[in-house]
Amino acid sequence: MFGMSFVYVIFEDKTDIYWARTRVLERLNYAQRQLPPGAVPTLGPDGTGVGHIFWYHLDAPGMDLGEQRALQDWYVKFALQTVPGVSEVASFGGFGKQYQVTIDPYKLNYFNIPLMDVLNAVRRNNNDVGGRKFEMSDMAYIVRGLGYIQKTSDIENIPVGNYGSGRYGVKDWRPFKWVARGGSASSTWMEGAR
Repeated sequence: MFGMSFVYVIFEDKTDIYWARTRVLERLNYAQRQLPPGAVPTLGPDGTGVGHIFWYHLDAPGMDLGEQRALQDWYVKFALQTVPGVSEVASFGGFGKQYQVTIDPYKLNYFNIPLMDVLNAVRRNNNDVGGRKFEMSDMAYIVRGLGYIQKTSDIENIPVGNYGSGRYGVKDWRPFKWVARGGSASSTWMEGAR
């Protein structure tokens, strides 16, 4: 949602919603002529704030916006969804974490490694997989694979394959970086290149 802005227009309760939407649409059409090329204003869905029962702000001192968004998405949201009568918990704000691997095309060409091999290796190594039940001596064990990427070293250790006389992994194509979804420069961290 980088580069987006939202304008909320609130009318009096007695106002006809379709009349109000028409007025806003007229203004959006006028405003579009004054916006930079490529900026396209749109009217949001036909809904009201009646269903918005509770708004809250997550304040976690010592955590950056990416960590707060992860806390919201993976803990707070799921806990609130278990409350009877809650149909949806919508997250807004913060930064979703995203890992990026910058690949040097000259190195790929030199080692004769297809780009899809690197992409597929990262994709295959970023998931959890189910296993089976293993029984031994009247005991049952559940076997599963936990493989979600959590830090840059997890990406470094992903093998791509054997090419020529050596084995190559993702760490051979540095640098790595994690960025907030949308690529906000203020939230970019980059590990040093070799």
